[in-house]
This record gives sequence, structure tokens and C-alpha cells, in this order.
Amino acid sequence: MFKLMDNEPLDAQELAEQCFTLAYLLSGLEHPGLKESLIYILLEKQSALLSLLCTVAKNE
Repeated sequence: MFKLMDNEPLDAQELAEQCFTLAYLLSGLEHPGLKESLIYILLEKQSALLSLLCTVAKNE
């Protein structure tokens, strides 16, 4: 069977790359509904990245 979803946690670099990609995509997007959905996803990714970086900083 195919493994379509990767459930491994993302590291900071992967999350940052996803944030940059979403921000780039949003800069040229015109469709309001799609733009709103992607903004929500970007905010969730940014929140996850910030939490990860704060956890790493506390452990150092």
C-alpha cells in the first residue's frame, strides 16, 4: 500500500521553507477564498515554527 502521508514531525528548516513558499505563493494570488485559506495555513506553520524554535532555545 502507498504511504501518502508523512507523519514525521517537521524540523525548523522544513517549516521555514514551507512558510517562505506559502508567502511567495500568496504574493501573486488573486482568488480571495484561496488566499484566505492559505493565509490560515501560513499562520499555523508560523506558529509551529515559533513553538519549535522556542523549545530549542529553552533546551540550550
